[in-house]
This record gives sequence, C-alpha cells and structure tokens, in this order.
Amino acid sequence: MYPEKLINALDQEQPDVIAVSNYIWNQRLGLQLLRYAKEKKPSIMTIMGGPLARVDSEGLAIGKVKY
Repeated sequence: MYPEKLINALDQEQPDVIAVSNYIWNQRLGLQLLRYAKEKKPSIMTIMGGPLARVDSEGLAIGKVKY
C-alpha cells in the first residue's frame, strides 16, 4: 500500500490498532505513519514488528516514541 493511501484510510477511518513491518528501507516511513496515526487518534495502539524489530532498550526507542 502506498503511504498516501494509508494516510487517506487513517483520515477516513480511525482503527484501534495499526501495525507496520520494520525493514531497513522503510523504518522512517513506518515511524512517520505510526506518529501520524497517534496524532489522529491518541488512543490507537501502534505496533512495529518485522525482521529488523529490536527488543533491547536501544531498539525500543524509549523517549522517542509515545506509547
């Protein structure tokens, strides 16, 4: 799905959960989309997973992302 289509979908419908896969080539885009979703609906649960997702304290982006 193209980013514009996802943004339009988020503008039209506000889901309770949104998840993106994390790859080296789309990490920034994924974070931007998750932040946009949080701006539209602060209570939305945002999930980033995938082969490059990290579970150590540095990888969790503590202080950089609002949960």
